[in-house]
Amino acid sequence: MSYKYIDSHFAQAIERVIEQHKDKPNFENLLKVFLERTQDQEDDLKNQAENRTLSGARGAQLDAIARDLNLRRDGDSDSRLRIRCFSQIAQHYSSGRIEQIVSILRLLVEAREVRMTEIFPAKITVEIRSDFPFDSSIRQVIERALAAGVGLDQVIVSVSIRYFGFSNDAQASGFILTPGSEDGGRFSIILE
Repeated sequence: MSYKYIDSHFAQAIERVIEQHKDKPNFENLLKVFLERTQDQEDDLKNQAENRTLSGARGAQLDAIARDLNLRRDGDSDSRLRIRCFSQIAQHYSSGRIEQIVSILRLLVEAREVRMTEIFPAKITVEIRSDFPFDSSIRQVIERALAAGVGLDQVIVSVSIRYFGFSNDAQASGFILTPGSEDGGRFSIILE
């Protein structure tokens, strides 16, 4: 469902009035009274649509959304609470299909690449490439979204700011011969 904001109910109504009611001040005043209330409602609806979404909520608005999901802030920052809210929603609506989990991760952490590897009999490993600041809550999101009986072996997060490469690539890191690189480098973290 898409929502199209209308900022001029009265002006549009005046343009659409049939000929016999045009230029009638009493009719226009009646129309104006009715449509001003409609415009106020439309403006309120737009405000709620913009400010009550999980991605746009902050502070007290985010707290209200969390309360609706039976969550408490418990000293968490807005970004951490948003992840917990998203995790709760994912748990409720996910059927555990791989495509759903990939979509959830792409939305949540703006992942450019998500790769899942199945491990027999019922586990998966998730590899994510993103610049999003990760913590263990991402693992919780994935675990809650998985199908019942499917376990999460590990989550491998690769930060794509710099990459591993050879000494002839000035943007690469990881080899001692590359100018400005660190010996060994750090390429990914594993969330356990």
